[in-house]
Order: sequence, then structure tokens, then C-alpha cells
Amino acid sequence: MGGRRELREMVTANPGEWFNRTQIAQSLMNITRRYRDEGFAAVDIAPETDLDMERRVVHVAIVIRRGPPVRVERIEIRGNTKTRDSVIRREVQLVEGQLYSQSDAEQSRARIQALGYFERVELSEEEGSAPDRLVVYIEVGERATGTFQVGAGFSSIENFILTGQVQQQNLFGNGQSLSLQLQLSGIRQLVQIQFLEPYFFDTEWTFGFDLFKTVRQLSFFTRDSTGGSLTVGHPLGDYRLRFFAQFRADYVEIGAATQGLFGATATNQQVQQLFPQLPLRNLFRAGLTNSLRLTVTWDGRNNRLFPTEGFYASYSAEISDEYLGSEAQNTYIRHSVDTRVYYPILAGVVFRARAVGGLVTSRRDTGVPVYERYFLGGIFNVRGFPLNSLGPRLGIGRDRDPNVAASDIGVPIGGNMQFFYNLEIEFPIVQEVGIRGVVFHDGGNAWNLNGQFCDAPSSLVGSSANDPCTVNPFDLRTSVGFGIRWVSPLGPLRFEWGIPLDRRAELRESEIDFQFTIGQFF
Repeated sequence: MGGRRELREMVTANPGEWFNRTQIAQSLMNITRRYRDEGFAAVDIAPETDLDMERRVVHVAIVIRRGPPVRVERIEIRGNTKTRDSVIRREVQLVEGQLYSQSDAEQSRARIQALGYFERVELSEEEGSAPDRLVVYIEVGERATGTFQVGAGFSSIENFILTGQVQQQNLFGNGQSLSLQLQLSGIRQLVQIQFLEPYFFDTEWTFGFDLFKTVRQLSFFTRDSTGGSLTVGHPLGDYRLRFFAQFRADYVEIGAATQGLFGATATNQQVQQLFPQLPLRNLFRAGLTNSLRLTVTWDGRNNRLFPTEGFYASYSAEISDEYLGSEAQNTYIRHSVDTRVYYPILAGVVFRARAVGGLVTSRRDTGVPVYERYFLGGIFNVRGFPLNSLGPRLGIGRDRDPNVAASDIGVPIGGNMQFFYNLEIEFPIVQEVGIRGVVFHDGGNAWNLNGQFCDAPSSLVGSSANDPCTVNPFDLRTSVGFGIRWVSPLGPLRFEWGIPLDRRAELRESEIDFQFTIGQFF
């Protein structure tokens, strides 16, 4: 236990200081934890006080009755009607037959709660068949982890939306995740199947795969992608720290922007003809992209599905090169950082913060393919601005007719570097039906690092934040706003009003920008 000296250092009160009952109680809790972590589960620690009224001092003696070391006789799990015992037990750090530890018990509860399968997780203890034996009870209350959704809606960003999703976060009670998703809208069409096994063959290895077909409308082109990925992961010591490796194969076709879901997609050759005089045409390269991504994450959130407290951070490095089977021109290296903080302020009121940074470069002079560049603006990252409108702009016409003059506001070309942040306070409005309010502040921008764009015509309006030759990480576009969120039968709905600060009317930015969509934010 370290002896009297170490125990005395755990008492924060010192002679000559004012007596503080709360301070003494906290010190007793620290000493109690220390003994219980060493197996003395029945330790009894109590202060004995001797008050001297004449001298106005109090003598405090801490009496410790530690009792015998206690071992865990058995662990019983109750309340799990669907989830298998093994799914819960693999998160439990206590081991039957070994000495009891309070810290291990608390960590076990936190890990079970973080699964997201249970409304509540409670641990209790009682004496076993002998004074040095302890029975630990884990009581859980299961929540619904499967969803089946079919619906239609309208989004200010995506126009008409048709969605269908079958998702099970706890497949057959085995802790596996399987989802099949279909989404059709004005700017995005998606068919995707995903599977995740967090304990592959009852080991600490994680295994997952996904297959997808997506069509996405961006500023002035369409990205049509078909592919899949394989992912493996493993904890690095602490269960919250994990390493992932993902191999992704993605066949991409680039076309001109259409008018929506049923518009015809132009060919890559037609897109090239749109910019015959600009170096931008080199970015429109279709073909196979194979990439390898290595990721390290720290996930200290209290709930992976509905976090209200904790910290999350990830760093990833991704490489695509012909040595991995990619088309020779689809070569790039990407670095990404994502950090999130969740902090409960009051009951039901949560502060959320997120910061995201990214850098993508290519060893080839032709630069990074356009569909791998960063496009910011809109309800998915920096609210209050039109979708994908932030970052560098070039004075490019939107028509293949060379006689058509370039637009004054130019065309967003995406950036090699991005940074954005989101600050939110989310609070309940009608908690019983899942309606919550949010106030937020966003900021961010994207910057171009390809020098050849300095010779191309820039947009005639805007600011340095839109200059393709200026890289100033402090030149951010910012906004404030408010919104309403509803966990509806169709899925999570977000209705949000963003107000751009330092608004650029010449870029067609509104005084207040209303957007709504389906899906969680972060």
C-alpha cells in the first residue's frame, strides 16, 4: 500500500489550515479507493475528531480497518433479454477468482455503457460464500438498437429526398453492426452496405467491410463512385486507443454537374472541353483509385451512439499510388485530424466542440484529382453559407461555349488544405419526443496549394479568403446560428438557420441561411 507516508500524502488537509469537512471527505474517498483497488473491498475508513474549543482547533485521526483481501467469486448479468452475456462480459475488467478492484469495476461499467446498447448500466456487490468472497451483479436495461426506415422528405440542400435504411447495431445480440442504406436526392445518390465485427473471432481485432455506389453533385461536376473497403483494427494498450488500417478500392467517373437526380451526366471528355484553356482541366481524371489509410483514434466518449460527455480524437494518413494499383494519375497523400469534445453543462444541456483539419498533396505536377480536394460550406461543416461555396475560386465560365463570359463570382475549385470548427450548445425542448434546440458558432475555409492556378483568371469579387494564390490559415469565414433537431421516425432531422459574419453579398450569401437535412452532425 506504500506505507503511512503515501497515505498521509493522500490527505489534502494540513495542520494550521481551516477545517473543511468536504476536503476531509474527499481525502477519505481517495484512501478508500486505494484500498479497494488493492482488493480490500470491505475496508472501513472513518475519521475520529477531538475538538479543542479553547484553542479553536480540531485533531483528526483516520482509522482504517481494512479487513481481508476479497476475491471476485462470480459475476452475474441481469436484464439482457437480447444481448448475449459474452458481449457484456468481454467489456468487464473484473476477473472471477482474482482480487477485486474498484477502478476495474468502474471502468467495466463505463465500457458497457459506451456500447450504446443499454439505457442504464448498474453495478452492485454483496458478500459471497465467505467474508473474503464477493459477488458482483451487473444490471442492464436494453434499448432498441435496430431501425427500419423508409421515408421521403425535402431538404433545402438536397431537394427531394427518398431514404431507406435497415440498421442493426447489435446484430442477433452478438455486438456486430450491419446496415443497408439507400438514399436518393437532388445532389446525392447512395447505396451502401456496411458490416463491423468489433471482436473478430473473439479476439481484440476489429474487422469491417463496406460496399458502395455513390453519385454526388459538387459545385460544377458530378462524382460517380463504385467500390468497397476492408478495415482491421486493434487496441493499443488502453481500450480507448485504437489503430485501424483500411484498404479502399474506388472507381470514379467525373462528369459535368446536372440538374439533379434524373439529369444526364456528361462524360469526362465533355468536362475537359469546358476548361480547355486552364490548368484546372488536369484535375478531372477518372479511373481506379486504390488507397491505404492508417488511423489512430482515442475514443473516450461515454456513449458511441449518443455522446453527452467525453473526448474523441483521430489522426489518419492515406496514400493512393500506382504501387497500390491506382491509375498513375490518381496519386495523392492525405493527412486528416478530427477532434471532438462533449461536456454536460446542466441536465440535458450539452456543450459540443469539433475541429477538423486536412491536407492533401500529390507528388505529380498535375496535382490532386478534383474529387479528392476539400469543398466547404453548408449544413455539413460550416453553416450559414451556400453548399460547397467556400475556399478558392477561379473566373471560369459554366458553359462549354468559349464565347460565354466567365462568371464574376467565379467557381469554387476546392482546396488542398482545410480547417473548420463547430461550437454548439444543445438543449432539450420536448425531451419526450426527441425535440432539441441548438445554438452554434462555425468557422472554416479551404486553401489551394497548387501554384499553376496563380496563372488562371481569378474571380472578380470576394476577398482574400477566395484567392487561389493566398494561403492564410487565419483567414476563416465564420457564422453563428440556431436550430431545431428532431429524432423522428424518418431519422434525425436538422433544421438550422445560419447567419454569416462579414457577409459577402457579391458572392450571393444571404443575411440568414436556412438549411435542413436528414442525419446526425457529430
